Amino acid sequence: MDSAQAEWASSQTCKLNQNKTAQTQGREKIMLEGEHPQIEVVVTRGENAELVESRHLCNAVICNSESDVVASFGDRNLPTFPRSAIKMLQAIAFAESEAVSSFALDEQCAALACGSHSGEERHVEKVRKWLEKTGLSEKNLECGSHAPLDKKSANILLEHGQKPLPAHHMCSGKHCAMLSLARVQNWELEGYCEHDHPVQQRVTEICSHFFEHELTQDTRGRDGCSIPTFAVPLMVLAKGMARFAEPSSLMRAKNSQALEKRSAAARRLFQAVVAQPFFIAGSKQADTIIVEQGRGEFAVKSGAEGVYTAVIPKLKLGIALKCIDGTNRAARAAIALLLEKLDLLVASEADNFANKSLVNFRGFRVGAVRARFL
Repeated sequence: MDSAQAEWASSQTCKLNQNKTAQTQGREKIMLEGEHPQIEVVVTRGENAELVESRHLCNAVICNSESDVVASFGDRNLPTFPRSAIKMLQAIAFAESEAVSSFALDEQCAALACGSHSGEERHVEKVRKWLEKTGLSEKNLECGSHAPLDKKSANILLEHGQKPLPAHHMCSGKHCAMLSLARVQNWELEGYCEHDHPVQQRVTEICSHFFEHELTQDTRGRDGCSIPTFAVPLMVLAKGMARFAEPSSLMRAKNSQALEKRSAAARRLFQAVVAQPFFIAGSKQADTIIVEQGRGEFAVKSGAEGVYTAVIPKLKLGIALKCIDGTNRAARAAIALLLEKLDLLVASEADNFANKSLVNFRGFRVGAVRARFL
């Protein structure tokens, strides 16, 4: 190593040490109220001197059920496609209908409707049995198909020369819920993913209700599983999750039987998610692990492109988080850091994501992922 390289390496090591100090200070001193800079997630690599390999910035907003912004990190107005992070909201259309009782669907189905499963045998079997109860089959699912996210399950398919089917798709539980709604309402089944189908009209109306925000064609896109997705300001997303966490806030303007039904549906879905965390993700999946560690006090849900949401009924709070560059690993680290600061995760649990060592395939420690408040 020449003198210039040595000087550069020394400067990087110095910066890393400063980052470690700042990280410790940030995790101890930051107050979760008011406006703050973004949350930073740093990935380091190296044996003797860990050097910064990549750096990710995350915006986040914490709202209460009265629609107040309690704390924000970075741009609270950042337009964000929630993607799968609002599956709990999307599932309300199904949960408040007669579909659950009509088809004798259990708590695992409710959790599956809110989840992005990893395609393990129990997930796929549950999807297929659910479809049987409604008199439908995988041919009715319009989510497409992909290999199971769970590597063991994907390898089993390969070993048997089988191709993945729609039941293996991570969003097939949500699609089962939408088909069940269409079935019980006697709506056309084909095209239930289209924005003008009654199913999507109902889902959009409910999300707009929770967000207190109009969802328009100008901000509409199509999700990976083909259903509509709408971009909203990050604080609007947080507001919607806070109102899900304390759904009685839906009735502050007026009290009605319909709103009571919607509020009860939100509570049932939350209880299903915390009672059946395997069905919202799967073995060794981050969402399942974090919800298990929450011990029934909160639920989280990830979405593509570095989005995370959390609902915390006991604190009447909702969280929305977006990693600017769409890195899911960084988003997991940042949401774990926030949950630790709220005393919902102990440090050792949060460190599984927010202060995690990186190990290669031979077991060597090669670096770390660290989240901190700037």
